[in-house]
Amino acid sequence: MGIHLFAFFRRTTLTYVEKTLEKDDVYTFSFEPNTPIRHIAGQHSLFVLTHPLNARPFSLASSPDEAYVKVWTHIGSGSRYKKQLMKLVPGDTIQMFGPYLNFIPTADSLPIVMLAQGIGITPFRSLLLWLAAHEPDRATHLIHVESEPHTYRTETETAATSARYVTNPEMFSQTLLEAAGQHPDGWFYISGSPRFVRSITEQLKKVGISGKRIKKDGFLGY
Repeated sequence: MGIHLFAFFRRTTLTYVEKTLEKDDVYTFSFEPNTPIRHIAGQHSLFVLTHPLNARPFSLASSPDEAYVKVWTHIGSGSRYKKQLMKLVPGDTIQMFGPYLNFIPTADSLPIVMLAQGIGITPFRSLLLWLAAHEPDRATHLIHVESEPHTYRTETETAATSARYVTNPEMFSQTLLEAAGQHPDGWFYISGSPRFVRSITEQLKKVGISGKRIKKDGFLGY
């Protein structure tokens, strides 16, 4: 996965708009950028709350077509950063650096199989909304493993060509093997914990999917 080094120096002031409870301790935070950002669906950004040491990378859940920058995160860790994030009130400003990373649509028209674990659905919301609007003929297939309810299900199910929402690893593996058999020459995007990404990469390679066809989300921060 490539990193756009110069993107780290792109700074945008964001104004906090609102937070939305998705499930349990998971919230979507929405911000309005003061200037347009150069955002490709699937990318990350670095969000700075008070000073450079108080920063976290997040995948952008928002499509480049949306007015607000959206990020999704668990807040139950009780970290200082998460506590300050929860204390934001409308009108507060923070700094965003980026976006960066190459977990983005390829320049061809091959099918994309998106494999998400839990909060790893974040970049796929961005990718699916953008692809549905700009490449409507491109096949996109989502498999998301998470306990019920599946976050962003309404939006991703509408945007994807097909979508499967499973609740345990066994169901996920079975559905994954079916997708690999149906789309052996497609692209496989994986987003989730490092362990999940490694495991799914191994499973795909065992059934003949080339490593060159696998793109991995770094899961730098959620």
